Amino acid sequence: MSLLLDTGVLVAAANPEDRFSDRAVAILREVAEGGHGAAFVTDYVVDEALTLAWVRTRRSDVVLDLAGWLLNPSPHHRPGQLVFVGEAAFGEAVRLHRRHHARLSFTDCTSLAVATEREITKIATSETGFDGFVDVVR
Repeated sequence: MSLLLDTGVLVAAANPEDRFSDRAVAILREVAEGGHGAAFVTDYVVDEALTLAWVRTRRSDVVLDLAGWLLNPSPHHRPGQLVFVGEAAFGEAVRLHRRHHARLSFTDCTSLAVATEREITKIATSETGFDGFVDVVR
């Protein structure tokens, strides 16, 4: 059992004003307690989360807190193990994006490709785009 963390959960956890914040914090608490197995975060999600946090809030404190957490030099203090999207997952993401671009961002497609490649069974998200592709934790 394992879980991939999506952008929306990370941004919501960092921003108490986000409508999904309470649930995002609860999901991350469950992750920390081992309730979902190993947790993973892709490099694409890190990029998207830091960008989205700024776009949504325009608050440096939110962005810098999130960056401090996601970019922590100690892997044990990050919300999940960092996974870099490699060539094979990138190619699969391209294929998925061609078919599902109206429903999924390219970053979402990389998440699905990494989940398949690494046999990650669930994605924690606040979005509905992943429904039907993989088990979702909301």
